[in-house]
Amino acid sequence: MTLDNYRYYANRFIKPEFGHLTIPEFRVGHITQWVTRMGNKHISNTTLKSYLSPLRSAFRYAKSQNLVEYNPFIDFEWPEESRQTLQKKRARKKQKKLDVFTLEEISGLLAAGQRPQETHIIQFGFWSGLRPEELFALHWEDIDFNRGIACISRAKVFRRGYTMIEETPEEREVLKEIKTGELGERDLILLPSALSALKRQQPYTHTYSPFVFHADYNNKPWRNTNQFRNRFQKLCLLAGVRYRRPYMMRHTYASMLLKEGENENFVARQLGHVDTQMLRKVYGEFIPDRGTDNGYQLRGDWQAIEELHAPALPAPNPG
Repeated sequence: MTLDNYRYYANRFIKPEFGHLTIPEFRVGHITQWVTRMGNKHISNTTLKSYLSPLRSAFRYAKSQNLVEYNPFIDFEWPEESRQTLQKKRARKKQKKLDVFTLEEISGLLAAGQRPQETHIIQFGFWSGLRPEELFALHWEDIDFNRGIACISRAKVFRRGYTMIEETPEEREVLKEIKTGELGERDLILLPSALSALKRQQPYTHTYSPFVFHADYNNKPWRNTNQFRNRFQKLCLLAGVRYRRPYMMRHTYASMLLKEGENENFVARQLGHVDTQMLRKVYGEFIPDRGTDNGYQLRGDWQAIEELHAPALPAPNPG
């Protein structure tokens, strides 16, 4: 949990609801009433736990230091979620399943694009496999056109609550290291379509901006995934392509490489994974087994094994 998120939750939810209460006055009932009311708006318990996390952490720390006698969160029990809330959670979970784009759909999206810079970032996204936040953070200095390589070392994220702490996104470039637990800084070998997208993007931002990709409508660097998702959704509608979240561009890239038989270690490094474990877990269905017609070559002699352990069955009755 970041400090910015704590500030946002405190100012947006905790202070308006509980700010008038003193510590001795604060009881389990206050938490229950608020959670119930928010739950009636079909907000999940997981989301509400995030909203309450600063207050819960504060009471836990205060109790451990003997600064308070009672921590109301100890006796609080989360209520069951409504059917509508559970349906929303199932729908979001379903959306996250692997549902890659076809080459025909990618071509349709690029052909339907009416904003050049939007088309360039989408083409690059499909043929580079970068996460959206890595796309937004890409700098021109990261690109080596001679070697056909992009150095991926950072991600650009949107910190909610900037206005609450008198800071606007335009006044601060929010960059962080790439995803925790991953390979870290990596050299991405650029496929021809990715290189082509970068070369077409050069006239738009190369001479005056460190960031490669800008949004067409304001000619400023992309700020966050929500901003990009809105444009991506409209482009899907314009192209007549069924919408999937922008992160599916990354999954599409990985699946295409694997289906064409690229080395799994190479694909894992392109994606920023330390090994092929996650690759096999997520993209196993796209990893072909060469030399077989039906996609998988059995390793064991299962016919011999089955014959060895097969029970004695009565002969079939021809009548």
